[in-house]
Amino acid sequence: MKVLLGDLDEQVLQAQAQILKQGKILLGDWLQKANEEGGLEQAIDWLLGNDADRYFNNNRHNLAVQMIRSITQEYEIRDEHLDDPYEAARIWFKLK
Repeated sequence: MKVLLGDLDEQVLQAQAQILKQGKILLGDWLQKANEEGGLEQAIDWLLGNDADRYFNNNRHNLAVQMIRSITQEYEIRDEHLDDPYEAARIWFKLK
């Protein structure tokens, strides 16, 4: 049984990595579109603000929304060392 659980743990970790990768792609695509339309700063402000928190909380039953919330939290941790959250988003999400 221990071997089976170890295999399950490995599969769960791989699935989580894939889910987070997909979330970063999804959020990056959304931010890229906002950037192309001249609204990157507004999108980042929304993402880091109370409106996004309400959106995440109101849709907590949706796995895709939770995926985006997790990516947003990772981004917030990584952007702390840069003074400009917009530049941090451009770097982390590889925006053009």
